[in-house]
Amino acid sequence: MINFDELIDRNTPEDLKHARIKGINDLIPMWVADMDFRTPDEVVDALVEQAKRGVYGYSEADESYDHALVSWYKRRYGWDVDPKTVLKMPGVVLGISDSINALTKVNDSILIFEPLYGPIGRAVKGSGRNLVISDLVMKGSRYEIDFDDFEKKVRENDVKMLIFCNPHNPAGRVWTREELLKVGDICLKNHMIIVSDEIHADFYIAVISISRSLLCQKN
Repeated sequence: MINFDELIDRNTPEDLKHARIKGINDLIPMWVADMDFRTPDEVVDALVEQAKRGVYGYSEADESYDHALVSWYKRRYGWDVDPKTVLKMPGVVLGISDSINALTKVNDSILIFEPLYGPIGRAVKGSGRNLVISDLVMKGSRYEIDFDDFEKKVRENDVKMLIFCNPHNPAGRVWTREELLKVGDICLKNHMIIVSDEIHADFYIAVISISRSLLCQKN
């Protein structure tokens, strides 16, 4: 059982997330996707067991990886994933860059919603593509898509690709079904490719699971 109330002292010189904050002791750093909870014992034990083998050469994922992946998406999302269609990448930005290079041409226009995780926009520019920005708008306490601006920018710039982020980083929005359908309709109508960064999707699932657990305990 993970103790989410345990406070971990990470204010050490080598800690990237915390070490850059000087002279402020009551600030919670949230500028990088880095876990503040202690790693679960099961993960630590598995890493230690692997380290004890004493061989640290290159390796390739075996069938157990494929099984874990397929099982996860089936249980969590009801999605039957064919492991033969999965391409393993060492990072999200590299995957996005490869998608840009494979599916668009130099000087094509690619649209993003800002604010957005900075390296994604740099990946577009670094690939020699035209970066088109549709700003999210703050309504009440949350960001929303300005669909009029989105569609206008798509038409004016002959946009070929949308790089989407769900849940959105850094706005934290989990887009609703209605919002996703509107995004999809605009992209279909304009023959656009969608590249969707969903690396934080399981954070949302975890929050829902914890919330349900707490509600069950109260009831």
